[in-house]
Amino acid sequence: MTGFLLRGLRWPLLNTLSRRATASRYYSSGKESAREYLDKTTAPFQVFDRKAKRMQRDRAASRVIDSREVDYLKDEVARRVADRLLDIKRRYHTVVEIGSGCGHLAKAVDDDMMDKLIMCEMSPVSLNRDVNEQKYDVDVERRVMDEEFPEFPEESLDAVVSSLSMHWVNDLPGMMIQLRKAMVPDGVFIGAMFGGDSLFELRTSLQLADIERDGGIAARISP
Repeated sequence: MTGFLLRGLRWPLLNTLSRRATASRYYSSGKESAREYLDKTTAPFQVFDRKAKRMQRDRAASRVIDSREVDYLKDEVARRVADRLLDIKRRYHTVVEIGSGCGHLAKAVDDDMMDKLIMCEMSPVSLNRDVNEQKYDVDVERRVMDEEFPEFPEESLDAVVSSLSMHWVNDLPGMMIQLRKAMVPDGVFIGAMFGGDSLFELRTSLQLADIERDGGIAARISP
């Protein structure tokens, strides 16, 4: 591995030596093991509380009638994701939807597109909200799974899609790496997520109010 020189040592080597010395110091202190310390210091920054997010989804889906009234946005985005799948001239055996919610994509696909759709959602209440109410044109499997930590055998998936879920993920690059390993070499990934300019007017209004009242800005809107 190459790197720039710093006082006679290449940077990757110097970085490794520094990490070992730091880990050794913390290990000898008795507070935690070297591996625990390194795992903590190199972990992705936690922007979102995933446990709280699951509880929010559970609570929303438990109010069945109210939650169905606001399904229209996710239904529309799911239809557009399904249209993108149709742009690729192939029929899929197994497609995985990450952060499936109540099954918005499942309502937009048919058996001409795929054999099986695996719905993955970390909220069991949301995942099973319509289990006895909705009939689909494809075989559907439901799995309770945090989309931030997808677990699939390597090269087992033809396609992976995600509709309005990835903007809640802390370690997005890590999630994408795991999904890439799970897809076949010519697999397809299609994702739809809110961008940084979403809810721009609301974000601006809250920032102006924070400045006026508190003299600073607090993060209140995601994304």
